[in-house]
Amino acid sequence: MFIRGPVGELFNMIAKSMNFTYTLIEPADGSWGSQLPNGSWKGMMGQVTRKEVDVALGPFGQTEARSQAVDFTQPVQFSMKRLILAKNRPEIDPWGFLFPLSPTVWGYLILSLVVVWLVTIFLEFASEKRLGYSGAFAHLFSDISVFVQQGISLNLDLAWQKMIAYSWLILVTVVAWSYAGNLMSQLAVRYVPQSVKTVQDMVDNPKLTLIQLNNTALTDYLSTVKSGVFREVALMWDKGRMKYLEDAEFPHALDTLVRQGDHVLLTTDVTAEMYMADLFTRTGQCDFYMAQEQFLPLALGIITQKNSLLMPAINARIGYVLAAGLYDHWLMNGFENSTACTYSPSTITVQAPLALSNIWGMYAILGVGLLISLGAFLAEVLIGYVIKLNIV
Repeated sequence: MFIRGPVGELFNMIAKSMNFTYTLIEPADGSWGSQLPNGSWKGMMGQVTRKEVDVALGPFGQTEARSQAVDFTQPVQFSMKRLILAKNRPEIDPWGFLFPLSPTVWGYLILSLVVVWLVTIFLEFASEKRLGYSGAFAHLFSDISVFVQQGISLNLDLAWQKMIAYSWLILVTVVAWSYAGNLMSQLAVRYVPQSVKTVQDMVDNPKLTLIQLNNTALTDYLSTVKSGVFREVALMWDKGRMKYLEDAEFPHALDTLVRQGDHVLLTTDVTAEMYMADLFTRTGQCDFYMAQEQFLPLALGIITQKNSLLMPAINARIGYVLAAGLYDHWLMNGFENSTACTYSPSTITVQAPLALSNIWGMYAILGVGLLISLGAFLAEVLIGYVIKLNIV
């Protein structure tokens, strides 16, 4: 019986090179193996420590506890842990009309408007003109009218008045042209929300349940960690927010539980790519994404019994295979569409007519403006009424 997969290909080459045959013996619990309180080991680790088998392929993440129980070959690969989550459906951001300009630019524009208005008022007073409140606010609304490209007529008799008006007009015109060009592209964009980017994001979302393998290097670590975010991850079990599944159950869990949006799958980066590629091959869709954060790096290798005479020969052949790039070749070609969904975009471009869902943010601003204007109208009526009473 020949083992498949990149580690299987590697071991088959080692067996052929060293001229031996092997018998495959699977552990009763189907796990990599974790240490029990009495110091013994479960899974494949237990098979090796009890000398029931000579070699276990894995590949196994190298930890201090495991290194004391078995011998590791040189690393055949390095892996990082990743979270796999279901993609949300593309959404329309109703405030997208604000995006063509960054918040900093919006802030500087408002600041420039205030500065232009204050300089104008100062120079008007310096010219011994009596503006009054109405005249001062008339200048402010004139500057705002230029900002929103509303047609107005100005009486600019003095040179300084013309310089201020022309400078403000040039600034506003350039910004408005840039805004209009960017807005056309922004309205065609749909955003795919990715609410979980780190382990802390996952922990902080009480609606999410974590799925992972039991009896692994990670579970060993979680059982001993005393503080930090991974202590919070370990406590998710006590809160009913963690499930342990067998490796063979992961693809089905990904296609059902994770797809529903309330479960997160934790596995290695290579395994995550394999699962997503398999689903892409079957469905043609990239319905899942890997969270940005990579954590708990591990050197992965084959294990043997302590002080095994096989170790030098196996290490030598692993070195030749790695130097030739064969292991990476087996790893990337072991499944179809291996990188199809690895870098799937978080934004997409569509061609569709504008709907209310695209622009209701603009209507919200209009509604707020109308309410403010109504308040100003009532205040003016009230003030006029009070003034009339005082005169009488």
